[in-house]
Amino acid sequence: MKVLITGGSNGIGKATAQKLQQEDHEAIIFDKERPDYRVDFYQGDVRDDERVKEVAEKADFDVLVNCAGFYELGSVEDMEKETAEKIFDTNVHGYLNFIRHSMPTLREKNGRIVNITSVAGRVSIPFFGTYCGSKHAVESISDSLRREQDEVEVAIVEPGVIETGFNERAREALEKYLPDSFYSEEYEEILLEDGLDGVDAEKAAEKVFKAVTDKRAKRRYQVPFRAKFAILTGLMPAVVQDWIIEKVMR
Repeated sequence: MKVLITGGSNGIGKATAQKLQQEDHEAIIFDKERPDYRVDFYQGDVRDDERVKEVAEKADFDVLVNCAGFYELGSVEDMEKETAEKIFDTNVHGYLNFIRHSMPTLREKNGRIVNITSVAGRVSIPFFGTYCGSKHAVESISDSLRREQDEVEVAIVEPGVIETGFNERAREALEKYLPDSFYSEEYEEILLEDGLDGVDAEKAAEKVFKAVTDKRAKRRYQVPFRAKFAILTGLMPAVVQDWIIEKVMR
């Protein structure tokens, strides 16, 4: 099986590619950064529609794994316009670009699309608002795509926080907003807590591997158990969600 992975130079994408290689599948990476391991590689930015079209038409693959992503932590009020646009351009339009240009090939092969979202796409968390919004959009897009046609399977993988670089980038963002923000005290508390507990990329990659290789893909795969708890929280009334999240964030 040939699998094209966006954002496969690090994190979940890298771990997934290496897992596929270990199991005698072929991984193809599309990323801005060159991978530090041996793999077929196309360089590019998922926001560059022309480059995405070129690669989608040139590369030969059976499964698309949309994994490229960008985020920055900060309140809805503090988030700069340029940063919010980059989050949505990468996390939403980048996925759409590859979906749009890959569908003709995947339809011919009765292939599969695996979109990496997040539990943040189901439950909105304070100071992750823009990121949560982008992941919620991909959840909805994935469901619509699956219901629009039968030829290409569509699966979603919903990890929790991944350890690879997530907390480091969050710290940098909060330190940038900290001096002048109305939310300075909340930011300081998050920094003192040293970020969020994460799951390692290899564990998440196991779920992505299942989403890619299962004979019949599930609609959703969650990583780890606490992600399932977060999703159950998202099914509760809003007032209950608010109470739970307030307790968790304290």
